[in-house]
Amino acid sequence: MLRKTVTSIHPLSEAELEQLEGICHERSYAKGEHLFWSGDVCRGLYFVKQGVVGLYGLRDGKEIYQDFFLDGQFATDVSSLVSQEPSSLFLRAVEGSTIKYIRREDLLGLYEQSSNFQHLGRKVLEQLLVGRTELSVRQSTLSAVERYQYVLEHQPALLERITLRHLATYLGMTRETLSRVRRKK
Repeated sequence: MLRKTVTSIHPLSEAELEQLEGICHERSYAKGEHLFWSGDVCRGLYFVKQGVVGLYGLRDGKEIYQDFFLDGQFATDVSSLVSQEPSSLFLRAVEGSTIKYIRREDLLGLYEQSSNFQHLGRKVLEQLLVGRTELSVRQSTLSAVERYQYVLEHQPALLERITLRHLATYLGMTRETLSRVRRKK
């Protein structure tokens, strides 16, 4: 799955794909297990081979989900990864997940070896940034009904794999509002 995702983002030679796979570390995470914690510096890029991970922060002690990453997607806190400053977010397995992890220093080493890796890395980070920006725009410009409709149309797999509590925080609404919105559909 990593090969398919990577080549859909930017073409790499067979040797480059093997080189990339050679620096990936694979690990399984149980539901609820953290990949990193708020206060940690994000030291790598994650690839969801199987499962769902969620990026969230805390507001008044409550989890507020910023994003979810499903099978075949890259995940990280871009700001912390790039700046090497502590993250204000958590990354957690929302269901049992198999994750491939690329350490930042290994990634930077690849960038030094090939412009193809530089292009791939830039495109992955751009996709992650665009996703976060689009979510922020939806949160500030769409109504609760429109935000839910967007997920129905563009992220239907997400609805089958996360709890309503997580979905509500992701959509920027209470569970009660989400229940009302779902009843109207």
